[in-house]
Amino acid sequence: MRRQMYRPLHLWILTIGLCFAAVLTAGADDNLTGVCHCTFYATSTLKNFKGTVTTENVQGSVVPAGGDEIWSVMVDTAVSEMTTNNKKRDKHMRTMFEAAKFPNIRCKVSKARLSEVKPGRGQSSTVPLDLTICEITRRINGKVTNWREADGVIQFDCAFDVSLKSFKLKPHSLLGILRVGDRVHVLVHVKLKRHPKGTG
Repeated sequence: MRRQMYRPLHLWILTIGLCFAAVLTAGADDNLTGVCHCTFYATSTLKNFKGTVTTENVQGSVVPAGGDEIWSVMVDTAVSEMTTNNKKRDKHMRTMFEAAKFPNIRCKVSKARLSEVKPGRGQSSTVPLDLTICEITRRINGKVTNWREADGVIQFDCAFDVSLKSFKLKPHSLLGILRVGDRVHVLVHVKLKRHPKGTG
């Protein structure tokens, strides 16, 4: 008789435990890792030029949110790896960024809803970016295009403009005649791998 009384109690405890575990798992983060290929375009009174840099330690997370998802992504780009294929110009660029004191440029997407960020086929969307250069952070808007997903891999392009003056950056000038323009156009291709919870 006592066993029969305890059996429903055990089942009740087991059911509650499974439900609680399910709630915790549903709220857990998926991890994102990936790579970011960046091309930046600058103007100059002498000759326009472009540069490139690749960042391979992109990190992020995905959290379920009532039928939607909340995405956060962070990219730390090493100034020392940025190149315009011109040694003298690259040296001036690193001096402008004070690379010895501020070795990285950080770009963050914080708690963005996927439904607002992910564009439809052939369309674009806007994502708010927090860009930090030399410990100065500015909120800018990026234009997201070419979104595609396959086998847990997400790829997209993001374009935005950066004002050097807004970060108190002063590019090298030769005799006040040869100058770099204030606005730099940035085009980023991002490739992210999604790691479902529990897979490491």
